[in-house]
Amino acid sequence: PQTAVLEPTSAVVPVGFDLTQNYPNPFNPETRIRFTLPIDGQMTLRVYNAAGQQIRTLADGAHQAGFYNVFWDGTDGAGRRVASGTYLYRLEMPGADYRQSRSMTLAQ
Repeated sequence: PQTAVLEPTSAVVPVGFDLTQNYPNPFNPETRIRFTLPIDGQMTLRVYNAAGQQIRTLADGAHQAGFYNVFWDGTDGAGRRVASGTYLYRLEMPGADYRQSRSMTLAQ
């Protein structure tokens, strides 16, 4: 089940890429991740556990330039709650050679 929500937040085009720290952090049961894309293109936003295993894809595919919010509810790709701990979220836009990661903590 797809419970992540991708919301464009503005019609204004940003000047550069940005992946902000999730809020709240630590979180339970949900957190918000904001990012900006200055160009249209293919992108992914994924969550990984401390061992580097992919837990969830929050956004994948073609997106327009803009400001976005994604909400993660602490579940994996199958809809199961994940354990408390530190997770990494990574935004990638290969066509622009852009990658950025940040960490977040789920506290249950």
